Amino acid sequence: MRTTTRLGLLLLAAVLLAVFLWSISSSPKAPVGQPAPVTQGTDADGATFSLSDYRGKVVMLSFWGDW
Repeated sequence: MRTTTRLGLLLLAAVLLAVFLWSISSSPKAPVGQPAPVTQGTDADGATFSLSDYRGKVVMLSFWGDW
């Protein structure tokens, strides 16, 4: 009985590991070095902006929601 339980747990661990490895290998990769997609939004003062307005500058976006 103990051997069957250990074998079942080992099989379950192997399946979970395989699913994890498959999920990280098949996830889409971020396009590093490519231009950012067209993004528009509203700043804290209510003024609209476009990400292209800041071309060539370092931009940090915070996608924080308070809903």
